[in-house]
Amino acid sequence: MTPQEIIDVITAYNDGKQIEYRGILENTWYPADKPKWNFISFTFRIAPKQTKVLYQFLVKEGSYFHASSTFFSTLEEAKNYYNKQYQTIVPIQRLDYTKCTIEE
Repeated sequence: MTPQEIIDVITAYNDGKQIEYRGILENTWYPADKPKWNFISFTFRIAPKQTKVLYQFLVKEGSYFHASSTFFSTLEEAKNYYNKQYQTIVPIQRLDYTKCTIEE
């Protein structure tokens, strides 16, 4: 790591950002909750922001069809939600044109 990369990652940690590390010869990144800052054996980075893709779903309510008012990741998630909340509403299919990507 360059001196500037080291400064940036330590500053980010002090600012409360999630840091990850990996061994010099490894490919897998791990969360560094309390980093030891060993820059000889490990590489550190600011954890990339996680994204989640959500959609509305076509639902059937009685004899009517409409878009769900709630966004879900999967049809299974939508079915579980409606089975618990509203047994009369049945999700049918994902509405691709409602795709929404959010950062978590």
